[in-house]
Amino acid sequence: MLEKYSNMGDAITPARFLEEAKKQEIDLRIVGIADCHVSCENGGHVIWKGEDLKENAPDIVINRYKFGEIKDRINTYTGHAFNNICSFNKYLSKGVQRSELSFLWSGEKAILSYPKTLMIHRLSDVGENVKLIGEQLGFPVVAKGLLGSCGAEVTLLENEKEVQNYLRIWQENKNAYAEEERLFQKFLSDTKGSDVRSLCVQGEVLGSMIRKGPSGDFRSNVALGGTVKETTIIPEIREAAQRIFEHTGLFCFGLDLLPDHEGFAFCEINVMPGLSGIEEATGKNMTGEILYRIRQECLHK
Repeated sequence: MLEKYSNMGDAITPARFLEEAKKQEIDLRIVGIADCHVSCENGGHVIWKGEDLKENAPDIVINRYKFGEIKDRINTYTGHAFNNICSFNKYLSKGVQRSELSFLWSGEKAILSYPKTLMIHRLSDVGENVKLIGEQLGFPVVAKGLLGSCGAEVTLLENEKEVQNYLRIWQENKNAYAEEERLFQKFLSDTKGSDVRSLCVQGEVLGSMIRKGPSGDFRSNVALGGTVKETTIIPEIREAAQRIFEHTGLFCFGLDLLPDHEGFAFCEINVMPGLSGIEEATGKNMTGEILYRIRQECLHK
């Protein structure tokens, strides 16, 4: 299983995967991308803690890291004993997340409403972007990075001045890995720091929960202290989950909806969903179910 670091076995979701893998007699290891390097001395193989991952290829890879050359190389090393089904959630690229804007539409019929959204490039004109955001989205507005998790890159900008400062700081970021594009989304005041998260596997919704953020925070992430409660799975969520699966091939993802005056609006797809909240809310062993389905997919498809 690919994560950022190899020592993430103590983190809640990786720990749950290790626990359930042991029960199902699956030899699961956490390979941290940050602990790997590519060596030119052996044909550009990925080396992890001294081990050549091409020479010791895993049977399958479960991707919980989003992008990068090292990740992509490891995914090419998987064996082909299981009907060529080797990589799960392989394409967790920025391209998948950019496509959020079109996931839920079929022709002219939308499954769910979608907050007005703009995608802006880091190097485009700050003044023009401030004007564009004000005219099309209004204030306040939510700025969202494409690569973050746990709400780390989600920011509420209250007014024109805050938007201008945010854009300038982003533009002046000289970090070589600075995101070139970000989403800016109309803030839905009806959310009041809550949303609905559904866990979807193979296009099927396994469970839904209401997440409520801590007092004073518009974000509802469990990692930030949010509380959870199970809720009914509505038909629109089932249809959206199936369409997203057909469009992206994502084996497992979280589907987030925001409450608005018409019911619910689409918020985002989480390609690396945490599992502690949904397991707490539903009382179901979601981690075990994911691993069971991976096994069944490999052995019987």
